[in-house]
Amino acid sequence: MYFHGGAFLIASPAEPLYHKFCNTLAGSANALIVSVDYRRAPEHPLPIAFEDAWTTIQWVATHVSGSGPEDWLNQRVDFNKVYLVGDSAGATMAHQLAPRVVDSLTQIKIHGIGSIHPYFWGSNPIGLERADPVRNKGSDDPLINPFVDGAPSFDKVVCEKMIVLVAEKDILRDRGRLYYEAMLKHRKVEFFETLGEDHVFHLFNPQFEKAKVLMSKLASFIQN
Repeated sequence: MYFHGGAFLIASPAEPLYHKFCNTLAGSANALIVSVDYRRAPEHPLPIAFEDAWTTIQWVATHVSGSGPEDWLNQRVDFNKVYLVGDSAGATMAHQLAPRVVDSLTQIKIHGIGSIHPYFWGSNPIGLERADPVRNKGSDDPLINPFVDGAPSFDKVVCEKMIVLVAEKDILRDRGRLYYEAMLKHRKVEFFETLGEDHVFHLFNPQFEKAKVLMSKLASFIQN
């Protein structure tokens, strides 16, 4: 299941950048992808996006018995190897929703979580955030900051494995690294940093060599 980014404000599965990315990932990883649509702010403020995504996950779960409304899911999915993958705000959604899957949908097993340039914030700037006061407004809302009370406990984000990908010039890089280090205490986690690039660079130039490397890392993670 893929959760697109866009700061909960923009983008959709139908956007060409995401449609092409998901098609490429499906082919590279030999995976069937459900690209999740959700309502966006400001017309639909949070947590509506999370609830829409949860509804989609529940819809996917109706196929476990083989009698759901989508034949591709009925016939071609191993529900013991479900992956939650997202970029930016979508990575935040994967983190938040994984514990709900474990608690409520025992027929689905989350095999892995892919977190691409995760969109996490905090009220106290760290690392690159200190040099960018325009973009860094900070937030300790538990939907956005995984390190505060009210956010899912890291040990509740249950999966067999995880990969966290960051970009060297991304203002979100340092919180992504902190997230990786926190998760590493609970499970197997891979970490990969793309040097010289900024936030979700791979979406804008998928033929760029570094974008191909990121795709290869993610596809290999899913395949293996």
